Amino acid sequence: MERDLEREKMNRAIAREKAMGQKEVNDLLAKSVTDKYLAYRTLEVLDRMAESENKVFVPVEALGSIGLQQAVFSDQVKQVARKR
Repeated sequence: MERDLEREKMNRAIAREKAMGQKEVNDLLAKSVTDKYLAYRTLEVLDRMAESENKVFVPVEALGSIGLQQAVFSDQVKQVARKR
């Protein structure tokens, strides 16, 4: 039983160290990932997507608009109607 108890203590200590290490990583990322960095990464991704043959660009800001949602929904309804 003592051996089991020591093993459990050691496992908790290991888990605690891993959690502290992950917290440090998360803190560093939270400080370094700024709005400007995210905008830059978005442009990088869009640039890579532009090189692909399979693409449809929808501005991210438009995703929340009612007009775009309506357009997408009506297009899907038309596709379903054609299949029938």
